[in-house]
Amino acid sequence: MTNTEPAGSRPGYIVLPADVARGRRHMWVAYVLALLGGAVGLHRFYLRRYRSGLTLGLLLLGGFLTIFIGQIIAHVISDGAAPGRTTTFADDAVILLSLLPHIAILVWVVGDLFRLPRMTREENAPGAQPAGSDSSDAVMRG
Repeated sequence: MTNTEPAGSRPGYIVLPADVARGRRHMWVAYVLALLGGAVGLHRFYLRRYRSGLTLGLLLLGGFLTIFIGQIIAHVISDGAAPGRTTTFADDAVILLSLLPHIAILVWVVGDLFRLPRMTREENAPGAQPAGSDSSDAVMRG
């Protein structure tokens, strides 16, 4: 805002320094998000690690799709199974294969619980830049 604007007029935008516009990230919030929504990557989105957060969400979706599609395939294969038999090898294989993405997510999120302090420090570092931004000030339209 310059001194040449008439009194009482509102500028069309305000300019904030990048560190103010970005906001400080708190470690306790990241831990709560990791414990409640770690499988979908909520803690990673909070710490502005969008690609890995999206990867976690897609991995979870892939795990559920594996279960769904695998059950359909197992049902088609097991139509020729012996009467009275409740599960077949195909059913067991589908269950085991569908567990793989979920095990990977579990390992990833548990590892993130140990990495969250470092990730939070890196995000709050003075020189940290948000993904896809330049070093200029952030502009917020008003």
